[in-house]
Amino acid sequence: METFTIKPRAPYNFKLSLDFLVKEGDGPFPEYRENDNLLRAFRINSKIIPVKIFSTGTVEKPELKVLTQEISPQEGNELKDRVISYLNLNEDLTELYSFMEKDERLKKIRNAFFGFKVPMMGVTVYEVIIKAIVQQQISLQVAFHMIFNLVKKFGEFVEFTGEKYYDFPCPATLANASLSDMRKCGLSRKKIEYIKDFSREVVEGGFDPEEMTNWEQDEIVERLTKFRGIGRWTAELVSIASVKTGKSPAGDLGVRKAISRYYFNEKLQDAETIRKFIKKTPRGLVVYLLYANRLNLDV
Repeated sequence: METFTIKPRAPYNFKLSLDFLVKEGDGPFPEYRENDNLLRAFRINSKIIPVKIFSTGTVEKPELKVLTQEISPQEGNELKDRVISYLNLNEDLTELYSFMEKDERLKKIRNAFFGFKVPMMGVTVYEVIIKAIVQQQISLQVAFHMIFNLVKKFGEFVEFTGEKYYDFPCPATLANASLSDMRKCGLSRKKIEYIKDFSREVVEGGFDPEEMTNWEQDEIVERLTKFRGIGRWTAELVSIASVKTGKSPAGDLGVRKAISRYYFNEKLQDAETIRKFIKKTPRGLVVYLLYANRLNLDV
């Protein structure tokens, strides 16, 4: 058993990120929560490594402890980098908070979620793309149930500290999964086709989603929408939820509701109006509005 320390860029509120990712008793997605600990597995060089993350610092002086099994120094370094990327620990909130300081409503939202950094929707870009496909045109609650089923059915796990730590299913597993097994996870036939086709392309080397890490949102949208079953909404979600170069999927109903509530007197705006609004704001603002709206924060 090994433990190492990560010091995120301040301010950072681990509890808010944990609340955003998963509720107590939910999961695995493949992450799940045990009190104020975050548990999931990371795949490094085909090895499934269990990770328990918990906070030992404060918002102003943040510090995280990472508990894992015995690993090599090289694996430890890569694991540390993965955790930092996954939880977005090096994000600089200065520009966002300076923008929010100029508006009384935004200032209240900033104060309510001070130190919140938006975690990735998955450890890999591939994981985020598959989750985004699952989420298409259904409620998040239903999507989470399907993702839970996919992880339990197809995800690899390792036992550690008396618990099972899951990783998201790899491309080869989903590419070769049977239609009937995937249907048991609650997925429609169309979504199964989209997931299997995309996974097969990744396995056969036709496309490596991890190469998009430094791409801009327009590049991501242009490339991903060439795949069957991936439209603009899905591609924009991927750009904000993994690569972090995008700002938000403007056509998302939740995004439209949150922005309309705080900026348009709750009159629901269309996607194009929302897209124009988003372009004028710093990255990260939309998620703060989403979080505030989710918790029905009155400002």
